Amino acid sequence: MLLPVLLTAVLLQPAPAAEPPRPTPATPPRQADWTLGLALDRGQELVYRGSFTEECSTGTVQYQRAYRLETRLFVLDAGPNGAGLACMTTLRQKDAPAVQPVGFKDDADGRHVRVERFRVDPFGKVSAGTDLAPPLEGPPTVDVSAFVELPRGRIAAGQAWETRAGDGATTKWTAADSELVQGVRCAVLKGVQQSPDWDQPRADRKAWRRTDTVWVSPRSGVALKVERVVELREAAHTAPTQKCVYKADLESTLPYPGQLRLDREADLTQAVAFREAAQPLLATPNRFTPQLAALLKRVTGHLDQTPPTPYRQAILQVKAQVEAGLRGEPAVSPAVGQPQRPAGLRVGEPAPDFVATEVGGKQTVGLKGLRGKPVVLAFYNPNSALTPDVLAFLGELATATEGKAQVLALSVVDDAAVVQKQLAGLKVSVQVLHGAGLRLPYEVDTTPRVVVIDGQGYVRGAYTGWGREMPREITGDLKPWLDRK
Repeated sequence: MLLPVLLTAVLLQPAPAAEPPRPTPATPPRQADWTLGLALDRGQELVYRGSFTEECSTGTVQYQRAYRLETRLFVLDAGPNGAGLACMTTLRQKDAPAVQPVGFKDDADGRHVRVERFRVDPFGKVSAGTDLAPPLEGPPTVDVSAFVELPRGRIAAGQAWETRAGDGATTKWTAADSELVQGVRCAVLKGVQQSPDWDQPRADRKAWRRTDTVWVSPRSGVALKVERVVELREAAHTAPTQKCVYKADLESTLPYPGQLRLDREADLTQAVAFREAAQPLLATPNRFTPQLAALLKRVTGHLDQTPPTPYRQAILQVKAQVEAGLRGEPAVSPAVGQPQRPAGLRVGEPAPDFVATEVGGKQTVGLKGLRGKPVVLAFYNPNSALTPDVLAFLGELATATEGKAQVLALSVVDDAAVVQKQLAGLKVSVQVLHGAGLRLPYEVDTTPRVVVIDGQGYVRGAYTGWGREMPREITGDLKPWLDRK
């Protein structure tokens, strides 16, 4: 009887309170890290398309230019030690007509094509026989910014390293966090290169800073997106006065097997060979007429006997240059290997757009707003002994063409008091703008510099210096347009 009572008492006792669960320690977020390395195959083609904009603003002068760029990277060979590639960059002004997708018509007006060969190792280091670095001013004529030289091993977010170019320039890189691009989680790499005085403005020297951002896919080591910003600061300024922005996206990465690959390799090989054969002849074409004729025959034979590829554009450009040489015209394309912009002020090409402020006033004048009338731009230095003659001619021309043409004087000295005092002393009536900020796009190395632009915005004449024949030359450039009125 006692045992059942004891068991009942034990079972009826309240259960001990349960111990509250201990909180699980929070796991710190795992820092992003990647193993990046290029994985390229022979016959693979990477196509990047993007834009380049160039803006300048010094407070008294503003201008902007825009370009379209297409870069095709074709893998010629690939192995454990890296890959050999050919790069074709096509540059055209933004308002130039786009190339037709088939036929590959040679629209040399407004388009520049450049082909270069180079090698890249498994860690993205580029080596070539010529300088492939982008210029600080103007659009690139060749672009391989999709490749970034990487450190060995895994890369963690926040990691920093430095790369050194052949000229000794150092770029400081940082692996930022990851971002989603085209559905792929990419490593974002940022590189900064700058002049020693960028952080300490000086009154006697221009400073610059270049910032590259590259979105790299860990799967292939290929950049899916690139962006480059170059800022320039004129001497005696504290804020950037010029900014260039390049943006491009990877649009396709297709393999071309068999004959398709061989056709592309043939066009690329011949484009380089024809260019190298033509370059020494075109400097003085009248001395090498037989050689140019023989080269033209070879170029035409290749074009007639092989199927076209996108790289045929480069061969057609050489063909046009050789034909111009046979007509006695010297070469006008930038020298290969020189990272400079295509000539920006050639007769028959669009004049660089700008907005400039009137000296001594707040009124602004923009080139686009003057469309429909021819324009005479005369850059001058108030301190030059030639200035009185130049200004006297401009005043007479402005009076004679009133309502039919626009005559503008542009002072390369920004001292408004000096400019206005000189105009009053000479008793000249002509509109004067601040022109110092336009010296680069209008290639004003020496004054006076006169540029004649027709009513559609195309350059019809450009003259440096002053002499008795200058008024006649300038008036002659204006006459065809004035006669239409």
